[in-house]
Amino acid sequence: MNLLKTKFQRTTSVVAGSLLGLVGVAVFAGPASAHNPAAYGESSCTNDGSYKVDWTLDNPYKLNATVTKVVLDDKVFTAAGSGVGDIKVGATAQGSSASKLTGSSSETANDAILKVYLTYTDRQQYKPSAMAHRPENCPVTPPTTKPTTTAPTTAPTTAPTTTAPTTAPTTTAPTTAPTPSETSPSPEVPVPTPSTTGQPGEATPIFDEDCTTITIGLDNPADGVDYKLHYKTSKGEERDLTIKPGEKKSEKFSAVPGFSIKLTVTASWQGETASETTTIDYQKPDNCSGGSGGGLPVTGAAAGGIAGGAAALLAAGAVLFVMARRRKVRFTA
Repeated sequence: MNLLKTKFQRTTSVVAGSLLGLVGVAVFAGPASAHNPAAYGESSCTNDGSYKVDWTLDNPYKLNATVTKVVLDDKVFTAAGSGVGDIKVGATAQGSSASKLTGSSSETANDAILKVYLTYTDRQQYKPSAMAHRPENCPVTPPTTKPTTTAPTTAPTTAPTTTAPTTAPTTTAPTTAPTPSETSPSPEVPVPTPSTTGQPGEATPIFDEDCTTITIGLDNPADGVDYKLHYKTSKGEERDLTIKPGEKKSEKFSAVPGFSIKLTVTASWQGETASETTTIDYQKPDNCSGGSGGGLPVTGAAAGGIAGGAAALLAAGAVLFVMARRRKVRFTA
């Protein structure tokens, strides 16, 4: 799937590969390097209707970093020693991938998200994140089998058969009394079953950098959700962009080294609204000469910077896609 529309063919392939491997990466003040820390999640089925996610945190940057906060789904860990396995508050993520932090969690929802807040020895901060999905072949039937046990229906049937007063005519009335009790346990407790209503499509990030500009936007599918993008540049300029389902829009900014954009992505679907903010730094391609615009195809560290920027844009909207894709629960008797 072609994720980004850009005139640099090599840049397109680099960005697409980065998005597939770094869906959970988001930057708010990362180290000045193309080798950014990353989180990964690999899911596998279990036998109890849930599924297991094995999480990995890798720090290929040359400096060590300390974990300051861990967020797993809706759980926030800030106390020392708390977190997911070795990915816990106070743990050290060694630089140059000298060692990797790992942990696992048991999940029941369709999607799971892990965010790790890192502070480097040079006081730079970074927030890698990862998303894992329920495997398609995982069974979800165990919760619905519990109400099928008919133990309450058999107990009343045996109790009336042992009535001793059957010889006395005056005691024959109680033999009919237990019959209502036989039907009273029959209504089953409502069981939550996942709804199979349609899910909205996910938008594709639009991200491009050349020697003098940076372009950021979204390609929203016809079955997508309503998006609003708010841009605030390091120069103080602010813009707003509304993208309806079926629309493809972006904004282009003049950029020089040191320029950055604070991007807030807001999504609305079925009466729910959620927002996520990330900062995207402009990285001028290495092959830019003294001219303006254009330039040779982007390679090396500059290509990595574009891939990182696109991944940051996608990560900013990851929690919004989870909100849109999470299935509703209805109750049936």
